[in-house]
Amino acid sequence: MKKIISFVTCLFLGLSTTIGLAQTQVTVTFDLNYPGANTTIEPITIGKGNAMSLEQKPRPIREGYRLAGWYTDRECRPANRWLFGTKGMALFGGVTDSMAVAKDLTLYARWDQPVRIATAEQLNLIREDLYGWYVLDNDIDLSSFTQWDPIGNYDSSYEYADAEWWTSAFHGRIDGNGHKITGLRITSATGFVSSLIGALAGGEIYNLTVESPYINLCGESIYASPLLGYMKNDASATPYLVNCHVTNADIRVAIDNQNNTFSGATALVMAGWGGIVKDCSTTGKISFEIKNLPSGGELYVGSLNGECYCTTENCQADVDINFSVTKNASLKDVKAFIGGLQSSASNMSDCSGRGTINVQDHEGFVNLCIGGVVGSERYGIVKDCTSEFIINVTDKANAHVGGVVGEFSAQYGMIGALTGISETVIDNCKAVGSLPVSGNGIPDPIGSPFGGGMMKYVIK
Repeated sequence: MKKIISFVTCLFLGLSTTIGLAQTQVTVTFDLNYPGANTTIEPITIGKGNAMSLEQKPRPIREGYRLAGWYTDRECRPANRWLFGTKGMALFGGVTDSMAVAKDLTLYARWDQPVRIATAEQLNLIREDLYGWYVLDNDIDLSSFTQWDPIGNYDSSYEYADAEWWTSAFHGRIDGNGHKITGLRITSATGFVSSLIGALAGGEIYNLTVESPYINLCGESIYASPLLGYMKNDASATPYLVNCHVTNADIRVAIDNQNNTFSGATALVMAGWGGIVKDCSTTGKISFEIKNLPSGGELYVGSLNGECYCTTENCQADVDINFSVTKNASLKDVKAFIGGLQSSASNMSDCSGRGTINVQDHEGFVNLCIGGVVGSERYGIVKDCTSEFIINVTDKANAHVGGVVGEFSAQYGMIGALTGISETVIDNCKAVGSLPVSGNGIPDPIGSPFGGGMMKYVIK
């Protein structure tokens, strides 16, 4: 209901402007907020009650510093961060965070210098300031932490949630500086997401390796990934994950649940709505077991990313995936998406992967999609990607299996069409080697090309 009210409010404000209703004008002034600033920013005049667009957000540069947002107080306390952009419902162009300008306002710039990280204790303290700029000076051993809690959290099960759900996410910058993190161990889920970084909203992670992470979890609803749980476009920035690597991962997830669930396991990023994943890689193994899941849900497993509607470029994986179901588990209304690289996707390019995908005892799924590159391609472009995964499925008749893509999704394709995307394209992608499956073999490259509706599907 809250989303509907927000959308109706937006429509009313836009309509009021269109038909020329009189509006009181207010002024927004920008203070660079540091001594000796020798430039100024022109104030903005805006109709009272309107939001400032992303294009109106100033992006000044200060040498040696990172602009970490605009705030309504000079001390730049997190609770007073200003959000730019206009708001609409997800089916009508997506959602961005925003705030309405109710009166004359002064916004203050926050400037950060890098905080040097040399110990596990200092890395753990990043959670005390989720907007900062951090640079690793050494390799970091986390083995002193018997249980790691994610840095930054995501507080909603709704992916297009408003800004208030992302206030506890990490919004800053982490530069691994070529160093590695070892000793990451997660054996007890303290929340929905189990990762080094729980949620990244408009933040950045660069040049970091997580070596030999160990995740072993059993629960009702789990999103597990060694490096990052969620990533999302912030009103202020696009999240970036660049030149990051997970090596020798050992990930074991078991789902034991009586109710609907969203769960998954990946080796890099579990879920994303916007953002860039570039020049990253993973190695290791993932085990995903369903012990009891009788009443529905969606499951996502991938060597790189899970349910990620982002841009993934020049990434590689060498991972073995084992997906199994306990014999007495009921799978009524359960959907599962397994990808050699990504379980579900929008845009991918120049990515490759190798390893095995073994799926056992899966009778009863309402929808099971397995692809050497992507399990379920929902909208966008997958280009110049190669799979060398060996796929073994015990019951081919009960699965959509493709050497490149398991399915084109009509449901999510419709959502893409409503956001302005007219076609889904698979361009110059291939599966290399044999793909043995019991039954009648694999239709390659697409397991189940759902057509029709509002989306055009193209294979080149």
